[in-house]
Amino acid sequence: MAVIDQYRGILTVLIEIEVVESTIEETLQNLKDFTLSFVKLQPGFISANLHRSEDDTKIINYAQWKNKEDFERFLSLEETQQKMKELKIIKTNITLMKVALAT
Repeated sequence: MAVIDQYRGILTVLIEIEVVESTIEETLQNLKDFTLSFVKLQPGFISANLHRSEDDTKIINYAQWKNKEDFERFLSLEETQQKMKELKIIKTNITLMKVALAT
């Protein structure tokens, strides 16, 4: 579960995934399966929260990791690289964030 607290030093990762509209259901299901079977077992993983845009062209993953090193290690894994190649993604944008205010 997401922990939004500016004092805990958790790394927030915003991942914007652009998909072909007709593939959003399949892409979301693949991301859910990958998250539940692999990502959540990785060291430093805290949470993933998938959101879909109203026009069904984007998925936003509001993810949290213990630190940047754990997230970067996850990205470098062969399983992660392979899954990203399999997904029907047009473009991905990853932004690393820190909580500035949580009310």
